[in-house]
Amino acid sequence: AANRAVHLHGDLLRATVAHSGNDHRLGANEAPPAIISVYLGEQLTDIFEQIGNGGACRSKQPGYLHVGVDTLPDFPKDAGDRNRTSPFAFTGNKFEFRAVGSSQSVSGPLTALNTIMADSLDSIATELEARTGGDAGKLNKAVQDVLQQIVRSHGAIIYNGDNYVEAWQVEAEKRGLPNLRNTVDALPALVSEKNISLMGKYNVLSRREMESRCEIYLERYVKDVAVESRLTLEIARTIIFPMSIQYQCQLATTAVALKQLGKTYCTTVLDELNELVRDLQDAMQALAKAIGSHVSGSTLDHARHARDKIVPAMAAVRDVADKLEGIVSDEAWTLPTYQEMLFIKSPPSFDIRAGRPGGTGSPRPPFLPLPNGHDDARGDASRALGDPHDVRFRSARIHFDDLGFPGYAHTVVCQAAEDAGDGSAQGNAVDEGDLLPFRHHVPDAQG
Repeated sequence: AANRAVHLHGDLLRATVAHSGNDHRLGANEAPPAIISVYLGEQLTDIFEQIGNGGACRSKQPGYLHVGVDTLPDFPKDAGDRNRTSPFAFTGNKFEFRAVGSSQSVSGPLTALNTIMADSLDSIATELEARTGGDAGKLNKAVQDVLQQIVRSHGAIIYNGDNYVEAWQVEAEKRGLPNLRNTVDALPALVSEKNISLMGKYNVLSRREMESRCEIYLERYVKDVAVESRLTLEIARTIIFPMSIQYQCQLATTAVALKQLGKTYCTTVLDELNELVRDLQDAMQALAKAIGSHVSGSTLDHARHARDKIVPAMAAVRDVADKLEGIVSDEAWTLPTYQEMLFIKSPPSFDIRAGRPGGTGSPRPPFLPLPNGHDDARGDASRALGDPHDVRFRSARIHFDDLGFPGYAHTVVCQAAEDAGDGSAQGNAVDEGDLLPFRHHVPDAQG
């Protein structure tokens, strides 16, 4: 029943998980592809094929997983195994529909799943009633005939291989399975006559309700892409572009200084940076044009424009930005980088009580004046230490924040603070572990 349901109504299942966020996920490294297929595993597939050939008479037995280490025992291996690339997989005692996005409600996919399963069970029961005519003695023969018919008619939906490989897309097309790659392709399935008739047959959703859902989901897609594209353009214009030209200016100034001194200079990096900055400007201009284009027609027409024009323009900006991240210096690049997010290291520190960096006996830095009134503690701290970087307290240490998150620091409280006589206080800082805006959590000298 499940194989029949997914084969006949895979387009409906795909439509229920279609939204802009899932377009980035489906087919990626940790998500199933947009082609809806069923994974049964070796054991169940073998039984399924035996039924199609006349009847099941054997079953594959569980084996053992050999890890290749003599000192470790062999672990029992389930006969069904697992396939993390399948969108609809049988995992021992249940089917899992894995294409649902993490940000969406499961109510829509569950409504579709329950309805298509009810339709398959209804169809099988009706077929059995017609074949037996109320004679219980004909039931076993009727069950075998119906199962064989299902295997022959809906076996194309079963695929136990790697869903990520290009060959599967070619094979799926040969089998007649739909490949609805994005939201705009998938959502119109909600208003197909086949699916409207299915939902109406069981009084789940009327034609008007199906059409309204399609319209609302398309409008949401358009608005999501609009918000993302405008934010992409703003970040590129106000953050990435200024950072890039700042570093460009530094390289150019260095090259000019070396030339004036008669020294050998190299502009290889500068030449590459110049080209990337120019590409970024072109990409921003193309994105702005795509966002500002007026589109007439239905909501579906607007969604197609967002998919065909705006999304590729955003991807072009992203591509140049990723390349710039790999060439602009960390000091000039104020956004979090992939390197910092994946391989973050502890920043350098000053021990307030010992007055030395890392306990090496270096000269004591200036005392950190605590702000009075509504002064910006971050600015005061930077001036006091003579360092342009932002500062944060942690366990009685001042940490220079080189991680690209200006204005944030661990919450601190001062204990046994002493009035230094100059509007500042000195004492021990105790870390409370919260990552909150710095200025709201450093007490002033009076407190």
